[in-house]
Amino acid sequence: MSLEGTLSNSTSGATNVENLSVSEAFSNGTGASQAQRMWVSEGRTLAGSAAEDLDMYDLAAFDIGGGAGNDGLGLSHAITAIKGLYVHNRSTSGGALVVGNKNATTAWNSIFNASDTGAITLPAGATFCYCDPSAAGAAVADTTNHLLTFTDAGSGCTFDVGFIGE
Repeated sequence: MSLEGTLSNSTSGATNVENLSVSEAFSNGTGASQAQRMWVSEGRTLAGSAAEDLDMYDLAAFDIGGGAGNDGLGLSHAITAIKGLYVHNRSTSGGALVVGNKNATTAWNSIFNASDTGAITLPAGATFCYCDPSAAGAAVADTTNHLLTFTDAGSGCTFDVGFIGE
């Protein structure tokens, strides 16, 4: 992720350049800066006020080409730790996207201080990135702490989501 900007004072002509860059590379395996599974879905759509749950543990109910609950190669997609999460609200107006707030014991809440109602709201065009390269990552557990909810908070939205984990 990179943030760059130039501030200019039109009166004095002074400028100030700021930049910040963070990069994390993952290798195959388990442990710090390692992951074994990833999943990406572009252009997901939600109608106004609609919601959808993403099972972070095993992608239950999602078929990305290898059968429901499997990765694109047909292999079991059981994840116990999330190392990175990317969510981008593609909508250009209206359609805010709420990420989280399942309000149930099945909510994946590891990045929300273990709160089942923890959430972030992404207005149109906003992006959220989370990275935890530690050996532990953000815990995921089958049947509990595994459902990440996406809810439209407007008149419909389109979004991209992807995660990497082990």
